[in-house]
Amino acid sequence: MSAAPQTPTLVIADAKQEPWTIPLDDLLASGWFWESNLARVRRIMARLTNSPLSGELQAKELIWREDRLDQLRQGIIGGREVVILCRDHQKDFARLALHDLGLQCALREHPEPSSNSGQGRFSDGASTQGHQSNIKLILTAMRPHQWAKNLLIFVPLVAAHKLFEADLWARGLLAFIAFSALASAVYVVNDIMDAPSDRRHPGKDHRPFARGLLSAPSGLAVVGCLLVTAVLLAQGLPQRFGVLLLLYFAANVLYTFGLKRLAGLDLVMLAGMYTARVLAGGAAAATAVSHWLASFCVFLFFGLACIKRYDELGRASTTALLGRGYQVRDAETIFALGVGSSMMSAVVLALYLSSQQAGFLYRDPEGLWILMAVHLFWIARVWTACRRGDMGSDPVLFVLRDPQSYAAAGAAIFAMWMAT
Repeated sequence: MSAAPQTPTLVIADAKQEPWTIPLDDLLASGWFWESNLARVRRIMARLTNSPLSGELQAKELIWREDRLDQLRQGIIGGREVVILCRDHQKDFARLALHDLGLQCALREHPEPSSNSGQGRFSDGASTQGHQSNIKLILTAMRPHQWAKNLLIFVPLVAAHKLFEADLWARGLLAFIAFSALASAVYVVNDIMDAPSDRRHPGKDHRPFARGLLSAPSGLAVVGCLLVTAVLLAQGLPQRFGVLLLLYFAANVLYTFGLKRLAGLDLVMLAGMYTARVLAGGAAAATAVSHWLASFCVFLFFGLACIKRYDELGRASTTALLGRGYQVRDAETIFALGVGSSMMSAVVLALYLSSQQAGFLYRDPEGLWILMAVHLFWIARVWTACRRGDMGSDPVLFVLRDPQSYAAAGAAIFAMWMAT
């Protein structure tokens, strides 16, 4: 958990004689230019997915500095006059936005809202503390705990029994770091674009961009560094890995900029992006991924995607899921799809255990049927937790903290070892 940011203080110059004059830019997390243009991009995305936003630009579509708004409210309650400086083309928006935010402020035209004459400036504390806090916030936005998903890159090596080939594991490690950097870049872009809806989501309102603690420009700078890192690391791996890495990034961009708002397609996209990690791991280590493994992954990951959506629908405070194409009444449909897909992965596993290919790889393929019991147990475990509301907003965190999931993984590894 990152340390709570230091509450900024409002510095008033000669407050007895002069009103507090605050540029509109100082109240927005990323300034007017970035916030207004990001809001326009979100409107275009919504229009492309048949969920257009009506009317003029609204306050809820931008990310505000809540700490600063609270200070202005306190000043107004104390009888102090507050004047917001804005340009002429911002006045109509500012008037409606300040009303929606519950701020009774006067507006004054200013040719350069980013500059201030000295009254009503905000001080955010010592610069060193600010830099340290920003680093922690950036790490939070990168979601390093989600890198656990990229362990799927090593699945082809384990499935092909290449456990002691150090050079292949070194390639896998390189691929793991590249995918982690790329995934973090995608998470940051996603958080920037979803900040307004995340702000109103009970499980996502703590994210740095939603709280206005990080600005869009700083986030995009981090994205650039992460993308360069991923590309440089991919240079040391087979070309097919680089192609899959590029496709993974393109799919994530399409997902972030609209496809996640299309009910059903978002689940297919999530399942595909999980499966892409397995395929990329095979490409990095020059190890073929069988149709059995690919089919198993598609069904399993589609089920996991359904778990995530089902849990979100169960926690939704409105009739619709913010930023997604679902209604709360779709929950039972998602539940049925998820359980069905999870059981289909068990069917694929059963067919594989009965196939000749299992006999070629394992000395005692009959012993692998323990895997079936373990897999069915784990499916029952995660779906029961989801149904009871114990899953939480992040299934990955649930699995990482769940002792029963670790026990199931240990039993599966033991069964494979005994059958080899």
